[in-house]
Amino acid sequence: CAADGTLHVEAAMPPAPGLAELPLFGLQFTLAPVLDRFRYYGLGPGETQIDRCRGGRLGRWSGTVAGNLTRYLRPQECGNRVGTRFAEVTDAAGRGLRFAAVDVPFEFQALPWTPFELEAARHVEDLPPIRRTVVRIASWQMGVGGDDSWGAPVAARYRRSADTAQVLRF
Repeated sequence: CAADGTLHVEAAMPPAPGLAELPLFGLQFTLAPVLDRFRYYGLGPGETQIDRCRGGRLGRWSGTVAGNLTRYLRPQECGNRVGTRFAEVTDAAGRGLRFAAVDVPFEFQALPWTPFELEAARHVEDLPPIRRTVVRIASWQMGVGGDDSWGAPVAARYRRSADTAQVLRF
């Protein structure tokens, strides 16, 4: 930790031959629910995935953590932002945390629910009351696939093998 409060974080995973493909490599943080706003510089204004980012524009974007939920028919993984250079999660007064890329842009997500809570809910109304802010910083996340109407898998260039070392620095 630096004198100005900066904390440098590095997550690394050595090659793991024989393991399944990795859906994502990153870190997830649980923060107080008062940190309910976010700003970032990356692709937006809506959610983007590595294989669904052509509609995103590079810029500064902001929103609320609760408003970052994409209202799919059934709650699921959502709210990801690719190409992020920095992201801030703050309270109404602008106090909070700033995440900044060291090597390359990262992927950013801020929601009031964990991935497990999203997957367990059949409808948005089934999600638990907001008790936290869940932030994920990832070096990458697998694409969503489905390039056709009959369930095509994620294209090979948007998948990662566990055979390759992974590093995330911010």
